[in-house]
Amino acid sequence: MAASNPKAVILFTVFLPQFLADGAEDVTSPLLVLGAVYIGVEFCCACGYAALGGG
Repeated sequence: MAASNPKAVILFTVFLPQFLADGAEDVTSPLLVLGAVYIGVEFCCACGYAALGGG
């Protein structure tokens, strides 16, 4: 569901590349790692919201 969110697309295309090294030859791996970390944090937040909402 988050992949179809326009805010997520903007985040991955505009915000995350700012954290990559200037002039880096391989940007695919670090960008995938940053994306995976973001998705992991988002998952933990969603689980927390669900736990609080269920209580």
